[in-house]
Amino acid sequence: MKSSKKNINELLVRIKDGFSAVFIKARKIKLTLPRPSASLIRLTTDKTKKLKAKYRHARLRLTPRKPLLRHIKNISFPKFSLSQLFVSGDLSKYLYLKTALAAVMVVALGFVLIKVNTSVDAFAVEVNGKQVAVITDKTNAEKLFNDMKAEKARIWNRNVTVQQNLDFKNIKAKEFQVDSLNMLEDELNKSLTFVAVSTGIRVNGQVAVVVKDEAAAAKVLQILKESFINNNLQVDSVDFQEEIELVQVPVSLEDVLDTPEAVALLKEGKEKKVTHTVAEGDSLWSIARHYDTHVEDLLKINPAIKGEHLDLGQEITLAATEPMLNVIVSGRETVKETIPYKIVVQTDKSIYRGKQQVKTKGQNGTKEVAYQITYKNGAAVSKKVLDEKVLQAAKDQVVAKGSKVVVASRNSGGIMNWPVGGKITSSYGKRWGRMHTGIDIDGYTGQPVGAAAAGVVTDAGRDGAYGNMVTIKHSNGLVTRYAHLSKIEVSTGQHVDKGDLIGKVGSTGRSTGPHLHFEVLSGGSFKNPITMLR
Repeated sequence: MKSSKKNINELLVRIKDGFSAVFIKARKIKLTLPRPSASLIRLTTDKTKKLKAKYRHARLRLTPRKPLLRHIKNISFPKFSLSQLFVSGDLSKYLYLKTALAAVMVVALGFVLIKVNTSVDAFAVEVNGKQVAVITDKTNAEKLFNDMKAEKARIWNRNVTVQQNLDFKNIKAKEFQVDSLNMLEDELNKSLTFVAVSTGIRVNGQVAVVVKDEAAAAKVLQILKESFINNNLQVDSVDFQEEIELVQVPVSLEDVLDTPEAVALLKEGKEKKVTHTVAEGDSLWSIARHYDTHVEDLLKINPAIKGEHLDLGQEITLAATEPMLNVIVSGRETVKETIPYKIVVQTDKSIYRGKQQVKTKGQNGTKEVAYQITYKNGAAVSKKVLDEKVLQAAKDQVVAKGSKVVVASRNSGGIMNWPVGGKITSSYGKRWGRMHTGIDIDGYTGQPVGAAAAGVVTDAGRDGAYGNMVTIKHSNGLVTRYAHLSKIEVSTGQHVDKGDLIGKVGSTGRSTGPHLHFEVLSGGSFKNPITMLR
């Protein structure tokens, strides 16, 4: 018996020394013994076999109070062989084994309960006021945080900070609530947003662009200034119209611009909503031209516009851009300018009225002018003449203007002059079985043809059987036509006075020889020209 008790005591020591953890899940502790080896335990009786089968998968179940054990996760025994515990044929040791294991479990459970209920001094790790972990070593926790920032700073090659507030608060905590440094690192990576500290260019109090550092910001501003300096300008000053300030800002790396991108954004600006109120005479084309855009773009932005109809007072939305920074450059600039020649008109009675000839060709002069000038984004906004010197004087152009009138009056009392002198070779009316809508006046090729009355040329060019023809609309509602011309001396839209040269007699179109076919229309109907001529 003593020997058996001694073996049991040795068993308890060995189990306690090898004890690591017991699996406890929710409300129960579960212990699973290893499967005994039949080859090492020599049992021959039926009772022994029944006991062997009964304890093959022995389990010990306890149901502790939930508040004490809900945080315990894993307790287990190391494997061992029953051959080490029993002597061949000694069945009573199974009973000792069960008793010993129960004792060990009670001891282990007591140890666990003590650990669960022991309070320690700790620190609650808070991110923006929200607890993310509990630690006992604040110094190593702070070192861990600083090492995380340093590693990101090394990778990003710039200073790094976080967007949230990180605090450590003194608390009392149970031992099982304390987190390891590895767990703390995982929580900080989830809860903190690490950002790069870069340099922002603040314009009138607002950050316009962000670049890598102050050196990059200074380079951007210098490039922007130089882009608006004229090589001919003796610069007095270069400055920005807005208030500029360089500030340190924490941003994501995606928001940091390189130098060309930052210059372009400051120079070209961002889109700004602009509206235009339709006034009298406005059209989509004129509005687009005024705002340097296209009609297609206006229609895309304003889908309510159908066709080209606009109403007075209607608001048109435009997508315009404006610079974020305006560069003001002042200085002295000397430039060469053209002196335009003057045109001197002289009357020449040998030239038909409505015609003119250049007698002396004009020539522009040049001058050198010194200005005190101010530019805004490359466009001059003020200019003052400081000095002016003529390098070459301009030479006037002399033009002879004709005053000779084409007169072919026959004193018949009409309201129109005869366009050309000559006899009538074909009258108005029926001719060769069809209507002759005008009169044919005999003439020679190149003979001047004058306007029968003052008016506006509505057509001047080739017109089928008429050949070269000029059509003039007069203020009294009459229209005259001059056909078969060898040469046209006027153009469409030109105003002519009575007697002005409009062309020369010819034989173009369907014609039997040089003559002028002359027609008069009133309200769209042909009239006999003889009744109108004098």
